[in-house]
Amino acid sequence: MLAEAPGYMSFDETSQEYFYEEMPVKYTLLSGVWGEVQDIVPESSVLIKTKVTEIDLVAATNTFAFGELVVFPNPTEILEKYYLENFIKTTQGKIVYVGHNADLEIMNKANDLKISAVIAGSADPASFSYAKSVNLGLGVLSGFGKLETPDFIYRLINSVAYRHVFFHGDLGVLRIPMASNEGKLSEEKTQPVLKRKALPKVVKKVVKGQVVQVLQKPHFGKIGLIDRVTGSSIFVRFGNELGAVEIDVPNFYIIE
Repeated sequence: MLAEAPGYMSFDETSQEYFYEEMPVKYTLLSGVWGEVQDIVPESSVLIKTKVTEIDLVAATNTFAFGELVVFPNPTEILEKYYLENFIKTTQGKIVYVGHNADLEIMNKANDLKISAVIAGSADPASFSYAKSVNLGLGVLSGFGKLETPDFIYRLINSVAYRHVFFHGDLGVLRIPMASNEGKLSEEKTQPVLKRKALPKVVKKVVKGQVVQVLQKPHFGKIGLIDRVTGSSIFVRFGNELGAVEIDVPNFYIIE
Protein backbone atom coordinates (compact mmCIF):
# COMPACT_ATOMS: atom_id res chain seq x y z
CA MET A 1 0.00 0.00 0.00
CA LEU A 2 1.35 3.43 -0.98
CA ALA A 3 0.85 6.44 1.24
CA GLU A 4 -0.59 9.65 -0.21
CA ALA A 5 2.44 11.63 0.99
CA PRO A 6 5.96 10.85 2.31
CA GLY A 7 5.96 9.96 6.01
CA TYR A 8 6.64 7.28 8.58
CA MET A 9 4.86 4.78 10.85
CA SER A 10 4.67 5.31 14.61
CA PHE A 11 3.41 3.15 17.46
CA ASP A 12 1.14 4.45 20.24
CA GLU A 13 1.95 2.68 23.52
CA THR A 14 -1.37 3.67 25.08
CA SER A 15 -3.70 2.40 22.35
CA GLN A 16 -1.27 -0.25 21.10
CA GLU A 17 -1.93 0.94 17.57
CA TYR A 18 0.22 1.97 14.66
CA PHE A 19 -0.47 5.25 12.94
CA TYR A 20 0.94 7.06 9.94
CA GLU A 21 2.49 10.56 10.14
CA GLU A 22 3.34 12.74 7.17
CA MET A 23 6.79 14.24 6.91
CA PRO A 24 6.84 17.99 7.74
CA VAL A 25 6.80 20.11 4.60
CA LYS A 26 8.32 23.55 4.37
CA TYR A 27 6.23 26.04 2.38
CA THR A 28 8.08 29.19 1.36
CA LEU A 29 5.85 32.26 1.26
CA LEU A 30 6.57 35.93 0.66
CA SER A 31 9.28 37.35 2.86
CA GLY A 32 7.82 39.25 5.77
CA VAL A 33 4.11 38.73 5.12
CA TRP A 34 1.89 37.65 8.01
CA GLY A 35 -1.78 36.82 8.12
CA GLU A 36 -4.46 34.20 7.67
CA VAL A 37 -4.47 31.94 4.61
CA GLN A 38 -7.79 32.56 2.84
CA ASP A 39 -7.32 30.42 -0.26
CA ILE A 40 -4.81 28.01 -1.80
CA VAL A 41 -4.01 27.69 -5.49
CA PRO A 42 -2.52 24.17 -5.77
CA GLU A 43 1.19 24.18 -6.62
CA SER A 44 1.04 27.90 -7.30
CA SER A 45 0.22 30.35 -4.52
CA VAL A 46 -1.82 31.25 -1.47
CA LEU A 47 -4.10 34.19 -0.77
CA ILE A 48 -3.27 35.77 2.61
CA LYS A 49 -5.51 38.13 4.54
CA THR A 50 -3.36 40.55 6.50
CA LYS A 51 -3.35 44.10 7.81
CA VAL A 52 -1.23 46.75 6.17
CA THR A 53 0.19 50.20 6.68
CA GLU A 54 -0.03 52.51 3.68
CA ILE A 55 2.31 55.42 2.97
CA ASP A 56 0.80 58.08 0.71
CA LEU A 57 2.93 59.16 -2.25
CA VAL A 58 2.76 62.78 -3.42
CA ALA A 59 3.36 61.60 -6.98
CA ALA A 60 3.93 58.19 -8.55
CA THR A 61 4.24 56.59 -11.95
CA ASN A 62 1.21 54.52 -12.94
CA THR A 63 2.84 51.13 -12.35
CA PHE A 64 2.40 48.21 -9.96
CA ALA A 65 5.32 46.36 -8.39
CA PHE A 66 5.96 44.10 -5.44
CA GLY A 67 9.16 42.82 -3.92
CA GLU A 68 11.66 43.11 -1.11
CA LEU A 69 12.07 46.63 0.27
CA VAL A 70 15.68 47.78 0.48
CA VAL A 71 16.23 50.96 2.49
CA PHE A 72 19.33 53.12 2.14
CA PRO A 73 20.28 55.73 4.72
CA ASN A 74 19.71 59.31 3.56
CA PRO A 75 23.15 59.69 1.99
CA THR A 76 24.81 62.25 -0.22
CA GLU A 77 24.31 61.97 -3.98
CA ILE A 78 27.73 60.34 -4.36
CA LEU A 79 26.83 57.67 -1.82
CA GLU A 80 23.55 56.95 -3.59
CA LYS A 81 25.40 55.75 -6.70
CA TYR A 82 27.79 53.76 -4.54
CA TYR A 83 24.94 52.05 -2.70
CA LEU A 84 23.08 51.18 -5.89
CA GLU A 85 26.14 49.46 -7.32
CA ASN A 86 27.61 47.86 -4.20
CA PHE A 87 25.07 47.68 -1.37
CA ILE A 88 22.48 45.42 -3.01
CA LYS A 89 23.75 41.97 -3.93
CA THR A 90 20.68 41.07 -5.99
CA THR A 91 18.77 44.00 -7.45
CA GLN A 92 16.23 42.51 -9.83
CA GLY A 93 12.64 43.00 -8.69
CA LYS A 94 13.56 44.99 -5.57
CA ILE A 95 11.77 48.13 -4.36
CA VAL A 96 14.45 50.54 -3.22
CA TYR A 97 14.31 53.68 -1.08
CA VAL A 98 17.28 55.68 -2.40
CA GLY A 99 17.31 58.68 -0.08
CA HIS A 100 16.16 62.28 -0.26
CA ASN A 101 16.34 62.66 -4.05
CA ALA A 102 16.10 60.46 -7.15
CA ASP A 103 17.77 62.22 -10.05
CA LEU A 104 18.03 61.06 -13.66
CA GLU A 105 21.34 59.26 -13.09
CA ILE A 106 19.85 57.28 -10.21
CA MET A 107 16.82 56.32 -12.33
CA ASN A 108 19.04 55.23 -15.22
CA LYS A 109 21.08 53.05 -12.88
CA ALA A 110 17.93 51.60 -11.28
CA ASN A 111 16.58 50.64 -14.70
CA ASP A 112 19.90 49.04 -15.69
CA LEU A 113 19.84 46.98 -12.47
CA LYS A 114 16.21 45.88 -13.15
CA ILE A 115 14.91 47.41 -9.93
CA SER A 116 11.11 47.36 -10.09
CA ALA A 117 10.38 50.58 -8.18
CA VAL A 118 12.24 53.49 -6.58
CA ILE A 119 11.04 55.45 -3.55
CA ALA A 120 12.58 58.84 -2.76
CA GLY A 121 11.88 62.04 -0.86
CA SER A 122 11.82 64.02 -4.09
CA ALA A 123 12.53 63.87 -7.81
CA ASP A 124 12.85 66.21 -10.75
CA PRO A 125 10.58 66.26 -13.84
CA ALA A 126 13.28 64.66 -16.01
CA SER A 127 13.68 61.61 -13.77
CA PHE A 128 9.89 61.28 -13.41
CA SER A 129 9.39 61.41 -17.18
CA TYR A 130 12.17 58.87 -17.71
CA ALA A 131 10.61 56.47 -15.18
CA LYS A 132 7.29 56.69 -17.02
CA SER A 133 8.94 56.09 -20.40
CA VAL A 134 10.60 52.83 -19.27
CA ASN A 135 7.66 51.70 -17.08
CA LEU A 136 9.76 51.93 -13.92
CA GLY A 137 8.00 52.56 -10.63
CA LEU A 138 8.87 55.89 -8.99
CA GLY A 139 7.18 57.15 -5.84
CA VAL A 140 7.83 60.62 -4.41
CA LEU A 141 7.23 61.25 -0.70
CA SER A 142 7.64 65.04 -0.42
CA GLY A 143 7.46 66.68 -3.85
CA PHE A 144 9.45 67.83 -6.86
CA GLY A 145 12.80 69.57 -6.64
CA LYS A 146 15.30 68.71 -3.90
CA LEU A 147 13.21 67.98 -0.82
CA GLU A 148 13.99 65.77 2.16
CA THR A 149 11.97 62.80 3.33
CA PRO A 150 10.15 63.62 6.60
CA ASP A 151 11.89 61.92 9.53
CA PHE A 152 8.81 60.06 10.77
CA ILE A 153 8.22 58.54 7.31
CA TYR A 154 11.87 57.52 7.00
CA ARG A 155 11.76 55.87 10.44
CA LEU A 156 8.70 53.88 9.41
CA ILE A 157 10.26 52.76 6.12
CA ASN A 158 13.53 51.87 7.82
CA SER A 159 11.71 49.76 10.43
CA VAL A 160 10.29 47.49 7.70
CA ALA A 161 13.43 47.12 5.58
CA TYR A 162 13.77 43.77 3.76
CA ARG A 163 10.04 43.14 4.05
CA HIS A 164 7.93 42.26 1.02
CA VAL A 165 5.96 45.38 0.07
CA PHE A 166 3.59 46.48 -2.68
CA PHE A 167 3.99 49.60 -4.82
CA HIS A 168 0.60 50.79 -6.12
CA GLY A 169 1.47 53.71 -8.36
CA ASP A 170 -2.08 53.95 -9.69
CA LEU A 171 -3.38 54.40 -6.12
CA GLY A 172 -0.44 56.55 -5.01
CA VAL A 173 0.50 54.34 -2.05
CA LEU A 174 3.26 52.07 -0.79
CA ARG A 175 1.48 49.18 0.97
CA ILE A 176 3.37 47.40 3.77
CA PRO A 177 2.06 44.15 5.35
CA MET A 178 2.33 44.22 9.14
CA ALA A 179 2.62 41.39 11.68
CA SER A 180 -0.15 40.96 14.26
CA ASN A 181 2.22 41.78 17.12
CA GLU A 182 3.14 45.02 15.36
CA GLY A 183 -0.34 46.44 15.85
CA LYS A 184 0.61 48.79 18.64
CA LEU A 185 3.98 49.55 17.07
CA SER A 186 2.48 50.37 13.69
CA GLU A 187 -0.14 52.61 15.28
CA GLU A 188 2.59 54.50 17.12
CA LYS A 189 4.64 54.88 13.97
CA THR A 190 1.74 55.97 11.80
CA GLN A 191 0.34 58.30 14.44
CA PRO A 192 2.31 61.33 13.20
CA VAL A 193 0.94 60.70 9.68
CA LEU A 194 -2.62 60.50 10.94
CA LYS A 195 -2.17 63.58 13.10
CA ARG A 196 -0.85 65.56 10.18
CA LYS A 197 -3.79 64.54 8.04
CA ALA A 198 -6.20 65.61 10.77
CA LEU A 199 -4.75 69.11 11.00
CA PRO A 200 -6.78 71.86 9.32
CA LYS A 201 -5.64 72.39 5.74
CA VAL A 202 -3.57 75.50 5.14
CA VAL A 203 -5.42 77.54 2.54
CA LYS A 204 -3.30 79.86 0.44
CA LYS A 205 -5.00 82.51 -1.61
CA VAL A 206 -4.01 82.29 -5.26
CA VAL A 207 -3.36 85.69 -6.78
CA LYS A 208 -1.84 87.23 -9.89
CA GLY A 209 1.97 87.46 -9.83
CA GLN A 210 2.65 84.37 -7.70
CA VAL A 211 5.37 81.96 -8.83
CA VAL A 212 4.08 78.42 -9.41
CA GLN A 213 5.40 75.07 -10.58
CA VAL A 214 3.03 73.35 -13.00
CA LEU A 215 2.06 69.69 -12.62
CA GLN A 216 0.03 69.34 -15.80
CA LYS A 217 1.01 68.13 -19.26
CA PRO A 218 2.46 69.34 -21.57
CA HIS A 219 4.09 71.89 -19.23
CA PHE A 220 4.80 69.45 -16.37
CA GLY A 221 7.59 70.79 -14.10
CA LYS A 222 7.80 74.27 -15.65
CA ILE A 223 7.90 77.34 -13.39
CA GLY A 224 6.06 80.50 -14.29
CA LEU A 225 4.05 83.52 -13.09
CA ILE A 226 0.30 83.58 -12.59
CA ASP A 227 -1.19 85.97 -15.15
CA ARG A 228 -4.82 85.70 -14.01
CA VAL A 229 -7.06 83.54 -11.85
CA THR A 230 -10.50 82.08 -12.65
CA GLY A 231 -12.88 79.97 -10.59
CA SER A 232 -11.44 76.58 -11.54
CA SER A 233 -8.10 77.35 -13.19
CA ILE A 234 -5.21 79.77 -13.46
CA PHE A 235 -3.35 81.20 -16.45
CA VAL A 236 0.45 81.03 -16.27
CA ARG A 237 3.16 82.73 -18.32
CA PHE A 238 6.51 80.96 -18.81
CA GLY A 239 9.52 83.22 -19.40
CA ASN A 240 9.53 84.74 -22.87
CA GLU A 241 6.85 82.46 -24.29
CA LEU A 242 3.96 84.31 -25.87
CA GLY A 243 0.57 83.99 -24.24
CA ALA A 244 -0.59 82.50 -20.96
CA VAL A 245 -1.37 78.81 -20.52
CA GLU A 246 -4.46 77.60 -18.64
CA ILE A 247 -3.72 75.21 -15.76
CA ASP A 248 -6.52 73.41 -13.95
CA VAL A 249 -6.82 73.45 -10.16
CA PRO A 250 -5.05 71.80 -8.30
CA ASN A 251 -2.30 70.94 -10.81
CA PHE A 252 0.30 73.41 -9.52
CA TYR A 253 2.45 74.31 -6.52
CA ILE A 254 2.87 77.83 -5.19
CA ILE A 255 6.58 78.58 -4.75
CA GLU A 256 7.53 81.06 -2.04
